[in-house]
Formats: sequence, structure tokens, C-alpha cells
Amino acid sequence: MLTTSRKDRLPKDLSYPARARTLSEVFGDLPQAPKLRVRFSLFQPLCKRGGREKPYTVIEARYWGTTTAPELRWDLLVLSVPRDACHKVQELLIAEGFGRVKRWLQLRGDLKQTTQRLSVQYNEAEKHLIYNESIG
Repeated sequence: MLTTSRKDRLPKDLSYPARARTLSEVFGDLPQAPKLRVRFSLFQPLCKRGGREKPYTVIEARYWGTTTAPELRWDLLVLSVPRDACHKVQELLIAEGFGRVKRWLQLRGDLKQTTQRLSVQYNEAEKHLIYNESIG
């Protein structure tokens, strides 16, 4: 089982699109699995009216590494989604999103001194996932 470091309570109209058990099954065989921390977090903009027009992040893989940090840090952040969109987001994550995140993590298993992230966003209007990578 991957380590869950935080899980925010959600209002009734939001849900998490992935469970800790599913994440452990998908990502548990990665070399960085012992250091991979899972956080479940409330995505505040979705609590406001009109927060769903733009694509919103549903899961993010992050690596934090600096020359001053004694320990490398790997995070998997799962953000809340509207309850009525949760099933579709889950389907897309299972069909393509988890595989893409896993490949991204596999390719970065030997990172040393850089910060990188892969953000998976859901475009609710077009019902598809968008992938954004960033360094630094």
C-alpha cells in the first residue's frame, strides 16, 4: 500500500476520482513507490459557482528535489471533482490517465536535483483528459 499523507473531507457535491487501494495497485510496483506519498485534497475552485468552465486538475504527480533537500520527495496529489463528473473522470483515468502517469514516473525514477510535475486535467465540456508537464 502506498502511504496516504492527507485526505481532506469533502462537501457532499464533490468526490475523489481515485481510491488509495486503486492507486496502490497501479503504482505500487514502481521503484519510487516506497517514497511516493498520496494526498487527497479538496479543490477549492470547484466549490464556487462557475468553477467548472475551464479544465481542472484531477491528479498530479510531482517530484521535489533540490541540492539542499536530504530526501527526495515524490507526491501523487488527487484532487476532488464534482460528484456528477466523477464516474466519467474515473473511466478516463483507468482507460488512459493512470497509464500515462505511471509511464511519466517510470521515466523519472533517477531524478536528482530538479522539480518536475505532470498535471492531469479534465475538460468537462469535451469529456477528455489534458496532460501538462512542467519543470522547475
